[in-house]
Amino acid sequence: MTTAEMDNLVKVRMGEALEEELRKDTNFQQRQKEWRNAAKEFDSMVLMTQEQWFAFERVEDVFLSYNSAYGEAAYKMGLSDGIQIRREQEPNGRKSFLTFEDMTRLISVYDAVRKLKKVLLGSVDEHWEEAGAFSVFEQIFDVINSATSAKIKFLGDEMIDKIISILNDETMRPEERAKQLLGME
Repeated sequence: MTTAEMDNLVKVRMGEALEEELRKDTNFQQRQKEWRNAAKEFDSMVLMTQEQWFAFERVEDVFLSYNSAYGEAAYKMGLSDGIQIRREQEPNGRKSFLTFEDMTRLISVYDAVRKLKKVLLGSVDEHWEEAGAFSVFEQIFDVINSATSAKIKFLGDEMIDKIISILNDETMRPEERAKQLLGME
């Protein structure tokens, strides 16, 4: 989908189609009612000059414009995320720049590096010297991380923990872990 197509879709969907949905949304209706009541309460309690009212209305207009732009950006991001996740769900959809076989091989190398660290350094949590030859092995995680499915990437702050949890789960074979990381499960 091109940017122009996305912009047009957002314009159409955030118009009457959105208004129709909002008329059915009880949560939105409740928030709107609360907002109107708060505005009425404010109006009755605050005495302002006409100049102050104009300034206040200007602030309110700018805020509503900002809020609208925020909603539009959120809609675009949600639509884009949904398209990406849907592509990953298609039987022949490309989920990653890595194939299933490539991911499985990388996980096998990741496992071997963990074993090597345990033997050579006494712990899988030890890090190689930053400039050392073995430090390249640490970058395997970065490749796996880059190739992980959108369903995991969209977890935000929990993404790295989820990837590490899957990678370090020794009860699963590399193929099973590759399926989970690629969103094939």
